[in-house]
Amino acid sequence: MKAKRWLSCVLAAMLLFSALPAGALDLAPKGLPKPSKLILQPEDKTIEKGEALQLSAVPVPPGADPRVTWTSSDVRIARVSGTGLVTARKVGKVVITARSKVRPSVCTKRTIRIIDTKTVTSVAIANDETMLLPGGTLTLQATVLPVTAPQQVTWSIDKPAVAEVSLDGVVTAHQPGTATVTATAVGGKQAKQRIVVLEDRPIIELPSQITSAAGINGNLAKLDAILGCATGEVDALKAAGAISSSEAGKRKEILLNAFRMARFPWMSGKAVKYWSGSYWYLANVVYYGLPYTQRNRTFNVSRSLKSGAFKLLAGDAHYTAYLRDVSYPGNDCSAFVSMSIWGSGTSRSFLRSPYIRKDSGYKTVASSSNMLGYQKLRPGDVLVKDGHVVMFLYYTNSFHSQIMVIQQGGLPSLSTVLCALKPLSYYSPGNGYIGRRKRTFA
Repeated sequence: MKAKRWLSCVLAAMLLFSALPAGALDLAPKGLPKPSKLILQPEDKTIEKGEALQLSAVPVPPGADPRVTWTSSDVRIARVSGTGLVTARKVGKVVITARSKVRPSVCTKRTIRIIDTKTVTSVAIANDETMLLPGGTLTLQATVLPVTAPQQVTWSIDKPAVAEVSLDGVVTAHQPGTATVTATAVGGKQAKQRIVVLEDRPIIELPSQITSAAGINGNLAKLDAILGCATGEVDALKAAGAISSSEAGKRKEILLNAFRMARFPWMSGKAVKYWSGSYWYLANVVYYGLPYTQRNRTFNVSRSLKSGAFKLLAGDAHYTAYLRDVSYPGNDCSAFVSMSIWGSGTSRSFLRSPYIRKDSGYKTVASSSNMLGYQKLRPGDVLVKDGHVVMFLYYTNSFHSQIMVIQQGGLPSLSTVLCALKPLSYYSPGNGYIGRRKRTFA
């Protein structure tokens, strides 16, 4: 019983000493045994920058003199008070030492790492499409790093007349122009995103596939207007920072390759039998674009002229065709797209549609598993299924529900290169299509 009472008294004394204010332990009763060991409590080894941790040094054996001195190996990283309160000041490692006042050889050390999971290091705006038509909207998302830091940002825009941005990062376009949206995180770190608002009337007037000789200039002007709209979108992508200058140049080259084959007016002095069926190219009317065929399907404009199948006679605004029935030179839809993208004379120049769907030179950007990709197509991308492929040019409305494409037609009514206005849903996965992009493009 006497031993139990003695132990109770020692524990009560320890609790009393631990509750004393700084410096009070120096007044601890004399004659207490010297400690043989000190144990630091609690066992925490990390402290958040700006926060504090209260350490205590428990003497062994119980009832030994509890008085200690506290030191920090680097007060720039963390300070420790006379009562063991560690205050974290900056990121790093520091050694906190508790040393017995009555037996200085007895001490204990704790390496503590000061971390900072709350200070924002960077902000990024996650959105790869930044072109809008007036009245259109897009939602920007800001990612704050580290992820443990406060994720709140405030949104602002430098040209509210061009577009405005809501508290939630929703941008609404007002009028053509460019504007910069800024996301500012706690502490002032920022990310910026350039927004391009396009002209509010994308070209939707389609050129004809057949005209008289008198209609050539007007019809070519319609083709040029569509080409200009598509290349304008490429410039806007570059201005918005979505693609590099190098990619913009390569996309324009793809478009020019395609439109060279579309801007090809020709006339035959005799009717020419179509490559299959009982259809004919009519005599003495102007067609636009190289003719469709699946027999001699590797001809761009240059190769067609070298073959002697077409000649530009003096004074004519069109080429004169010297086509043989059925076996004339031309393209099908896949050769048209492949030569536009890869040029002629490469291993991919004449890929057929099933191979365009899976060839490693492309990457899939829109499919049943990535429906959002259908809203982010860019001029020069392709929409392909087994049996047909078209080249995407641009969206024609703010909702991205209608698009302009260019293709080599394979039906009697679509027997040359043509531009077509289609609902985007026409090229949905339900109809067998996926969207693909040259792999080297962003």
